[in-house]
Amino acid sequence: MPGLDVEELPDISGRLPGPALAGELADLPLGGLDEHALIEAMRAARRLTSWAESLELSAIAELDRRRSVQADRYGAWTVEMGRALCDEVSAALTLSGTAAVIRLGMATMLEGPLLETGRALAQGRIDAGKARVICDGVLGVSHDIARKVEALVLPDAPRLTTRQLAGRVRTAIKDADPDAYERRRKAAEKGRRVELYDNPDGTADLAARDLPAEDADAAYNYLNALANALKADGDQRPIDAIRADVVLELLRGKRPQDLFPAAAEPEQAPTPGTPAAPEDTAAAPQDTASSASDIPAVTSREADSEAAAETAGLVAEARASQRPTGPGGTRRNDSPRPGRTGGDTGREEAAAMTQAIRDELSDLFGQTRHRGGPAEKRLLVAEAARRIKDALSPLKVRWCALAVDPEGNLVHGHDAYRPPAGMRRLIQTRDGTCTFPTCNRRAAKCDLDHTIPYHKGGPTCPCNVATLCRGHHLLKQHPDWTLIHIWPGVLLWISPTGHWYLVGPAP
Repeated sequence: MPGLDVEELPDISGRLPGPALAGELADLPLGGLDEHALIEAMRAARRLTSWAESLELSAIAELDRRRSVQADRYGAWTVEMGRALCDEVSAALTLSGTAAVIRLGMATMLEGPLLETGRALAQGRIDAGKARVICDGVLGVSHDIARKVEALVLPDAPRLTTRQLAGRVRTAIKDADPDAYERRRKAAEKGRRVELYDNPDGTADLAARDLPAEDADAAYNYLNALANALKADGDQRPIDAIRADVVLELLRGKRPQDLFPAAAEPEQAPTPGTPAAPEDTAAAPQDTASSASDIPAVTSREADSEAAAETAGLVAEARASQRPTGPGGTRRNDSPRPGRTGGDTGREEAAAMTQAIRDELSDLFGQTRHRGGPAEKRLLVAEAARRIKDALSPLKVRWCALAVDPEGNLVHGHDAYRPPAGMRRLIQTRDGTCTFPTCNRRAAKCDLDHTIPYHKGGPTCPCNVATLCRGHHLLKQHPDWTLIHIWPGVLLWISPTGHWYLVGPAP
């Protein structure tokens, strides 16, 4: 399509980001622009993205200031306040805990020692990735040194990639404060570790982090030499695949010389009449407690306390009652899925209940989102959730009375604080991970927490016990956070601002 007459289009080249530029970009006929104008539209969109990022970080910084004032007023530890704020940001923005810490750190730096970097981000001269490179680069140095480094690297930052900028920052810090650079390097090396990540395509990443640079270079050179030797020996795999396979073989105990086919004993053909050796077909044991469910988090809605209970109760009862029952009314697991134990963990009922309750609360809270302040919103959400919980109570009692662990033992109302082994496995398999909205710590590594404390009458039962990592177990004790266990495996978190996050198994 031929380009439109440029005189008919707004001039967006070099325009500062803001609502006006956003409106003009939204109205641009991209299909009718020439190539030059398309490049200018791309740049303008990137400036708008940076501006939006700066608004988000400014909001985080303002919330941080308010939480600091509250911590001083209540006499709370700063570190406790910081952890709770990170959890609040994590839940609100559906970020991992680590990502929330990074956002909070950036927000603090950009409105403190790196004020000019914050301005550059708001004006669209740099993007959030470059702002993070500068923030990460000056961690551990004094504010004066941080400002000097900023003054050296910021002018050229718009034309550099993040990798190039990181090199400039590293050089600037080494020149400005060699001692601080060395202290930071040693501190990072103390935190060296190996991490394992699951990928969406079913593969995994295994990474050794924060190693001494010289040792890492030597290890890579050794690995590369082995891979190149195998390639020269006729290995047809791509060199990257050879390196990856060599790492796995060495870590699993194979000697370097055993990697080469010529070093292995030649395979002998079986003598006629000699039976072939049986193959080892035993499968590796599976950790049934590690099946992680996708934990949904919903957008914040403020609540009223009327009308939710009856509808949610009826919908949930209808869905939960669809499960078949075995002899004596005990639910049976007719079609077990991988990762589940032989017992019925209640994941299907909990997933159906989660969706029913979320739909009802979303409709209800959407009508009252602008009512009252944070304290009133917390009360409204909690009251609505408790009414739903009360309405579901008769159904829940019947459900719990029939629940059995993987060994077939009844699990409702155990008369001790510590859950028995069967109940523990049932709860861990049902929850999969920590039941905070954005936490992915495996349930097997979490605490089993009584939502209503045992010493306050809370039963040791799947309807009152859920998996929480130690950090979110502590967050539950925060006076401005509320946790309500509406149904076994379905929990509602209410933040200090009155926002709510419903957690349950994925359908």
